[in-house]
Amino acid sequence: MAGQLKHSAQSTKAAPSSDFFEVTSGWAVIWGVVAACVWLFNHFVADQFGLDRNPTIIADGLLVIATFLAVARLWERLPRVQEIVRNYRHLIILAVVAFLSYQWGQYDYSQSYQTLLGRAAIWSCSKFPECRSTAQHYDMSRNIEIPSGVQAPH
Repeated sequence: MAGQLKHSAQSTKAAPSSDFFEVTSGWAVIWGVVAACVWLFNHFVADQFGLDRNPTIIADGLLVIATFLAVARLWERLPRVQEIVRNYRHLIILAVVAFLSYQWGQYDYSQSYQTLLGRAAIWSCSKFPECRSTAQHYDMSRNIEIPSGVQAPH
């Protein structure tokens, strides 16, 4: 009898791994929302207005703090949001991971040797008028555009 009570008491406790996943998934959702807001700001606002790097970094920092506080406040006030997150946390985490993987791949490609060679080729071609005209008339369907004020690649 004592063994059965002990076993039933243990079965009602949650496994430590599920508690860890519960906490981790909650934080992943919160930081996923923060990352999505920063990405949307950079993609739509900063790129559209051509902001320099320093104001963008400052704005990103302020946006991270403001979004985190807003999401944390909504998390406490709206139990319905907590329930939705608990029900769909697996899908939310998969979506966040897929988005971050895509962004990492884009960053990795933008820093690759092939991309740097392409930038160097465009820069060097922009220095010679014959090269520019040949490249622009090479294939009009590809919309090759070589700007005249291209800066040297870093």
